[in-house]
Amino acid sequence: MSWMLLSIMFFSSSIMFYSINYFNTIYLKETTKMIIKNNLLVWKW
Repeated sequence: MSWMLLSIMFFSSSIMFYSINYFNTIYLKETTKMIIKNNLLVWKW
């Protein structure tokens, strides 16, 4: 019983970890795109 609970906890935590990493990479990509666009706009001026 306790082993099952432990495995479930481990599984859920690993899923959370991977999903957070995934969303972080997407967010970083989007922010870098925005920063590059802003820099280009600044250089155009």
